[in-house]
Amino acid sequence: MGKRKVYGIDLGATYSCLAYVNEHGKAILVPNASGDLTTPSVVFFESPETVVVGQAAKEEAFIHTDLCVSFVKRAMGDSNWEREFYGHVYRPQDISSFILRKVVGDAEKITGEKIEDVVLTCPAYFGIREKEATKQAGILAGLNVLNVIPEPIAAALAYGIEEGQDQDQVVLVYSLGGSTFDVTLLEIKSGEINVIGAGGDHQLGGKDWDDAIVSYLIQRFEEATGTPADTLVEDSETYQELLNAAERCKKTLSSYQSITEAVRFGGECVKVELTREIFDTQPHGVRDREGS
Repeated sequence: MGKRKVYGIDLGATYSCLAYVNEHGKAILVPNASGDLTTPSVVFFESPETVVVGQAAKEEAFIHTDLCVSFVKRAMGDSNWEREFYGHVYRPQDISSFILRKVVGDAEKITGEKIEDVVLTCPAYFGIREKEATKQAGILAGLNVLNVIPEPIAAALAYGIEEGQDQDQVVLVYSLGGSTFDVTLLEIKSGEINVIGAGGDHQLGGKDWDDAIVSYLIQRFEEATGTPADTLVEDSETYQELLNAAERCKKTLSSYQSITEAVRFGGECVKVELTREIFDTQPHGVRDREGS
């Protein structure tokens, strides 16, 4: 029998994904059951027997806030963090194990292979407790966790900075994720990669861009209709629709100069144009208003 394939899993705060290195040395992302390359890291405890993970859970996150868990990555290694659903207490690694099961289960259906040996990634700022909790999540998911490596090192390897380099290097890697922004300085020397230093903002990421767009949309709605902006945010279904719209706007503005989004509430509809110029200059909005 041939050597078992090792898979790499990015257990992200907002999205998770799985990949492997093919025979040509190229990293290949494996899509999930919906055909997407990433899976939302959201868990919805629909009933005592049913736990939903991914996009379906994400769509319920602001409707059933008391039954959903998002951004659990921020709590990894925190011994005081726990959530109770239907009489059962869950730790961060328990919640994360559901995400890993979903990602791996979908990948197994796509590849037709049993996935056992994995390497998990973690932020560069993760200490021993956080890394151990990440490893435990993998074990709880039924995986053989070979290693837990910092995300910047994984990024460096993925872009070809690996053992065998003739010239020593110092490389700066930054990671702007869904909930965190990290900057890491790496030293590549004698075929080894070491972290020299790491820093960043663990409460800043793509979610804050989404919040800023939501703030802009509801402010324009208030100006056009007189309906207080907070009223839209307080309605859970409307707020979820706004967050979905904000994510669409953000992605569209990566390729286009403007997008028009229809904001609907209380029988009224306001078409709001968001340009890339406004997006680039818009303050944090919701973040500021909530005092975070």
